[in-house]
Amino acid sequence: MYGSKMLRSLLLTSSLLILWILTSSVVEARKTSGNFVLNGVNSEVTIASFALSGYARGQMELSLSSGSVFYENERSLKLHLFTDTEWPKFKKATTCDKKVQYARNSHPINFVWLKDKNPKGEWQADVKIGMDNTQESRTHYWYVVITDCSLEYQYRDGTIPKIDFVVNLLNDVSGAYKKKPGRDPSVLLAKREELTHLSADQVGSVAIHYVTLFLSGLLGIFMTFVIIGRLRQTKSAHLALLLVMAAAFLDSSSSFCEIVHLKWYQSNGYGWYFMDALSSHFEAMCDSLISLVFLAIAAGWTMPSDVVQISSMGATQTWMQSLVAGLRNPAQAMSTLDNKAGILGVTIIVTHLILAQWGRIYNDDFDSYHDFEHLPGRILMFIRIFLGLIMVAAAIQTKSSCTASSLNNFYTALSIVGTVWFQGLPLITWICSWAVPAYLRHPSIENYGAICQSASIILLAWLVTSHSTSFHKASRVKEQNKDGGDAFTDSLSSTSQRNATTFLSFGKSKIRLD
Repeated sequence: MYGSKMLRSLLLTSSLLILWILTSSVVEARKTSGNFVLNGVNSEVTIASFALSGYARGQMELSLSSGSVFYENERSLKLHLFTDTEWPKFKKATTCDKKVQYARNSHPINFVWLKDKNPKGEWQADVKIGMDNTQESRTHYWYVVITDCSLEYQYRDGTIPKIDFVVNLLNDVSGAYKKKPGRDPSVLLAKREELTHLSADQVGSVAIHYVTLFLSGLLGIFMTFVIIGRLRQTKSAHLALLLVMAAAFLDSSSSFCEIVHLKWYQSNGYGWYFMDALSSHFEAMCDSLISLVFLAIAAGWTMPSDVVQISSMGATQTWMQSLVAGLRNPAQAMSTLDNKAGILGVTIIVTHLILAQWGRIYNDDFDSYHDFEHLPGRILMFIRIFLGLIMVAAAIQTKSSCTASSLNNFYTALSIVGTVWFQGLPLITWICSWAVPAYLRHPSIENYGAICQSASIILLAWLVTSHSTSFHKASRVKEQNKDGGDAFTDSLSSTSQRNATTFLSFGKSKIRLD
């Protein structure tokens, strides 16, 4: 049966990814933990970054412990806070002594012996510093750095203990320090500070996810009723309807999981890692399905063979012609994996899932401000560019093979819309990397991604359900007549062509694959 091999492979992949998620360490949140060892080569370490709102006073709480080993030359161990104003100068400076000159705040670190902490006792240091952004109207990124500049000219490698740390960062979202005309700047507003673990570039995330949760959820429910209606009337429905429904529910589920994570995140600073990971993977699956639907429709999927004629040229077929021919029936291609289209389809799904989880381990790159500024994110952007080019090439080839002139404008429009979806995110990501301030990059990418994702799902839903488009009138996704055939399609197709129709059977109900 078509899909059995594909289903087994996807179940195996999903099981391995769930195991990976459960065994991965926590890497998201603004209560960050970890450890480090300073030495002569690396005399400074960045342990956290955080976006603090304008007209706000944030808070940084740091706890360090070095076990039972005392940190020699403790007087050289310092904590420094930098903002994004000083950060480029810090990065360009060549020595530790020059770098720390640009610090906004500096604080000594003094260890205290706590004999009751554990059976052997341990050295521990606690530091609490305010982050003052009350005179700034815009958001600033703050960076937490620990240094021992003496290591650059005193060889002590091998004697420096490993230091464990927990840093807790809080943002003020009350606007209590915002300047008002005619108000004494020394007087605070009546409302008090409202501290949260959410950094300023994540404050609007909850609202965005609520919108996509309900929008995509309602779209998924709508598609469900459409499918149920067709199964009741004709005992069959096209696979394209199910894929669009699945994409809508995956997008909605991703937003739901992220809302749950963010709500926990606001209160405890760690969030709920498993829900955050599920959100990433649901979104990756949604992207995969949208990519596959765009590619398949561009290749002529759902179109009868007398409307879009792809000639079979055997060994003389080009790579693209072979790929387009396989994409015309993606379910069959992915179930057998004996052609380029099947391999491409499975690769798209598996690669998206792997990259989603791989990207979650990048908790130490403090020059990354969103999910596409690290290696797996960049790989994903190149994949989208590549798939976008394939989609355009497939649409051009399908358009040239189309016997119905009414579909020419459709495939031109599909190429434009698909290009916006495939190439838009890489383009926006590239623009944000050099033209947008660091504190605006995450919300800019997130807002564009949410709008683009919702718009693409709405478009695909309209495409496979609307009765007014030339695509719907000619394709196999429309309602079928009582004997399971298509009134328009069957009037043009030969008996042998109709018999070539492929289905997945579930009792009396059938899912049409071609």
